[in-house]
Amino acid sequence: MTFGARLLLCLPLCGLVWAAGCKDAKVTEEEKVERALDAGLDALEKNDIGAAKAVLSDDYKDKAGRSKMQMGILANFVLKRGPVRLVMKNNGIKIEGGKATVTADIFAVQGAEAIKTPKDLLPQRAKKFSVTVELVKDGDSYQVTSIEGDGIRVPGAAM
Repeated sequence: MTFGARLLLCLPLCGLVWAAGCKDAKVTEEEKVERALDAGLDALEKNDIGAAKAVLSDDYKDKAGRSKMQMGILANFVLKRGPVRLVMKNNGIKIEGGKATVTADIFAVQGAEAIKTPKDLLPQRAKKFSVTVELVKDGDSYQVTSIEGDGIRVPGAAM
């Protein structure tokens, strides 16, 4: 039997083994938390404020007194200044019961509002935030209830 014939016989078997392995894979609670955070960051990068707010709990309230609505206003203000690229370095996830606490460093780089010259291709602003994010389990996923450490204040919110 030639190598090609053996390969053709093995491919379907490999596919069955792979599919069986995927079926048994369980998503951990840590992965669910990471998926929620990634969804929020991805939405902000895509300038989709509605999708970013969907990651926030309706009961969102941080120590600065910001609500879910105020976070949407804040995101709108920031994104009007130009596109944002966000990178999160997860420093730890602690899950107790239906609540999770994440400590992370977020690196934010913001570009120009519009590209008019080659200079506009360079980042306009960059900042690192060390944040603590609180989440609560909602069904089979998690929603953010508080973000602390971003250093951004909304006018009219308590401090």
